[in-house]
Amino acid sequence: MSFVAAYRQIGSWRWHNAMSYIILVLVALAVLYTAVKSPSAAGTGGTGGRYRFPLPILFVLATFCIYAIAAHAPEVYAGVWVSSGYENFKFLTFALMILADAIYLSGWFAVRCGSMARSPAFGRLLIGAAILCGALVPVLALFPRVDLGMGKTAFVESYGYIRSGAAGEYRRQMELQTAILRDEETIDAIIPYISGEQGPLMHMSATSDPDAYTNLVMRDFYGKNSVVAIDRQEWDELYGQAWPEGKPD
Repeated sequence: MSFVAAYRQIGSWRWHNAMSYIILVLVALAVLYTAVKSPSAAGTGGTGGRYRFPLPILFVLATFCIYAIAAHAPEVYAGVWVSSGYENFKFLTFALMILADAIYLSGWFAVRCGSMARSPAFGRLLIGAAILCGALVPVLALFPRVDLGMGKTAFVESYGYIRSGAAGEYRRQMELQTAILRDEETIDAIIPYISGEQGPLMHMSATSDPDAYTNLVMRDFYGKNSVVAIDRQEWDELYGQAWPEGKPD
């Protein structure tokens, strides 16, 4: 089941995060270019004759097995839904195995095809392939079905979060919450819920249950008897006068 899940997962990435695939190809081309141009690949035997990179197909199959078992077996055995963070782990494991394949196959190619690989024409071919990969980015952007994944990068998401003003609002809410929790006169802290619009940030907000784990951690950290969160509008009506900085600008 892990091998089947791995095969299906790779197939599902065909039209998603295309930029990640392009980057992986560029990395593979760079590794191959380095391998064939390295002085250690000169002559027979490659890497100074110490290693010949045998059985490349077996190596690729081994990396697929590692990916399937490491990334999918835990999920299959658990038999439950996994978080989106685990999906990132799957892709990063896949990318690591692809990088290992690129290094190994580049070494094998440099050894088996040394004279041809070190020719100027082959070097220009690799550079041309890299340029072509870069040119694919604006072309693929024209197809709505293809998701380059640019909008999901941390830089783009952070920029949009700041530009929209959501980051400033989040900061205001966090400063208010911190002020309440640090207030020495407040024994039983009642704080407003933190907005769910957190962009690239992540804050596990306190809940209405004083015995919830997050509430207990906040209570112990700030030395309170209890910590409870309520609806922000309700909090503004009840406590907004006492904490004017909690009111909208």
